[in-house]
Formats: sequence, structure tokens, C-alpha cells
Amino acid sequence: MEKKIEARYQSADELIADLKEVLPTWRQMLRHVRVTESLSKPRTYSASALTTIAETLRRPGPPLGMLFLAAVAVAVVGLVSGSLVKAGTV
Repeated sequence: MEKKIEARYQSADELIADLKEVLPTWRQMLRHVRVTESLSKPRTYSASALTTIAETLRRPGPPLGMLFLAAVAVAVVGLVSGSLVKAGTV
């Protein structure tokens, strides 16, 4: 795109006229281009189950302290509810 406003296209008609001028040249150039099927697509590999599990385990997760606190909380709730059931208050 031109920096100077005077050098830019002043209307769409000017642009269309220039495009119509270069169209035959482009068509000629495209005739010489061959599309080949010999260019193979890059091969993609699917991940195995083991790879998927390993990648999942490598990802950063919750801190071990949080897991420990959650386990303690579950144990305390289990003990309290078990002792309430034994005492017959529930």
C-alpha cells in the first residue's frame, strides 16, 4: 500500500481496471503450475493410552498439602458421623 495518498487508488474502479490488466498474466502463470499429489501430507500420530496417562501425571496439580488436608477433613467427618451413629444421636 502506498504511503502517499495521491499514489493510492482513488476509487474501486481504478483497482478493478488494474486487476483486469494483470488477470491474463496470472492465468498464464497458473497454467504452468502443476498440482501434484506426490507431496504427501505430514503424518500425525495418535497418543497411546500410556502416553496420555503419563502426560496427565506430569501436569502440575494441587499441592500435596491441600490433598493431605482434604484427606484429614474426610477422615474427621467420617469419625464424627460414625461416633454419632454409635451414640444413637442421629
